[in-house]
Amino acid sequence: MGTLKIEDLPWTQPAFAPLYSPRAFPVITRQRWQLMVVFETDKDFVESLLPEEVNAASDPPVAAVWCATHAHSTMGGPYREAGAGVTVRFRGELYFYPLVVYLGPNPEEWFAAGREVWGHQKKFGEVEILEPAGSGVVTGTLTRNGARLMQISVGPLEREAKPEEIGFLPVLSLRIIPHPEEPKPQCAELILTRAELVPRQGSDGRLEFWAGSGEIAYPVCSGRDPLHRLTPTRVLAGYYGCFENILTPFGKILKKLV
Repeated sequence: MGTLKIEDLPWTQPAFAPLYSPRAFPVITRQRWQLMVVFETDKDFVESLLPEEVNAASDPPVAAVWCATHAHSTMGGPYREAGAGVTVRFRGELYFYPLVVYLGPNPEEWFAAGREVWGHQKKFGEVEILEPAGSGVVTGTLTRNGARLMQISVGPLEREAKPEEIGFLPVLSLRIIPHPEEPKPQCAELILTRAELVPRQGSDGRLEFWAGSGEIAYPVCSGRDPLHRLTPTRVLAGYYGCFENILTPFGKILKKLV
């Protein structure tokens, strides 16, 4: 007979040797270099992806795509990330709602915790940020299973970004746990994450964040990864810079959908 009592069960999987510890929270991340393009997009497509009570915050909706590198994290070390999301309103409050986040190469702790704790919609991919000397343009790419799904660029970098332009909204995400007996969610919840992001400042006091014109391309249209359906109708801005510190705490359940 097994002797593991219910009250002694581990917090997460695998029970034999959990992948990450609750003592890792809040998670500390250093030096997030981020490339982002903000744009208006199709309202019907965006609203088809949002749960009831969650609405696009504007008409047309404002979306963002990004590529980022992280020099260090207390949950698994350095990692890279790309993704897409939209600005939404839920119960009168503004949030950023991630549609999908791609991690690479192989940051299994962030991948598992992102899906299991915060409900972030994570998959694996290959992410790069390139800043060729003399070009004045910074480029980010996302490749998955050999297919270049997204390429974004910002530049020339024309001005220092304002703090209010790069301040992150609280994140609202959809956490789904599949049912083991049939193809439907056993649990679905809206999760709030309030991360603290501190932009890097140079010795002259200026933010190490810049703004310029942005461009987006989706070289491969994939039904399995339909980023191309987040079509830019008008590009609003592009940004490139560094968050020196990020503190990511536990999430909070705002609503149980299932």
